[in-house]
Amino acid sequence: MRVLPLALLPTAALALAFAPACAGEIGLLPDQKLTPGAVAETRTAAICVRGYERAHRVWHDKASTLAKYGIRQDQADLFEDDDLIPVCLGGDNASPLNHWPQAYDVAPGAADKDVLERRICIEIYRLRDDHLLAKYQAAFAKDWVALWREVITGTTVDNR
Repeated sequence: MRVLPLALLPTAALALAFAPACAGEIGLLPDQKLTPGAVAETRTAAICVRGYERAHRVWHDKASTLAKYGIRQDQADLFEDDDLIPVCLGGDNASPLNHWPQAYDVAPGAADKDVLERRICIEIYRLRDDHLLAKYQAAFAKDWVALWREVITGTTVDNR
């Protein structure tokens, strides 16, 4: 892994670099102890219906999400309060275990994860395969960046 001088790190990455609960590549992955992911639904028959996602978006506590990662409120605009396992894939939007402060100005970042989520949700809605849903739920929880690299860029990283 290449290490950048602090002056070259994006602002949100700096905020996370000094946050006590940072994990993984700076700003890319949540701390698994704080945000292991949480699932509300495991059946495509339940999530692949009109209105499911809107009806299951209930979280409105970005302040708590930032606080559990040691990020100050004056840095809130640098982060999206994101669901690790997307709601469109049955992720539990009501659980703090599924929320983490995802940086906007890192790559891949919040916008890149949104593209990945849309692509995979469309695939799940089209195929309606519960086993594939479980695979994607687990992949987002484990390492959404590896999933992004595989699905969006077509590359994989061998971590053996």
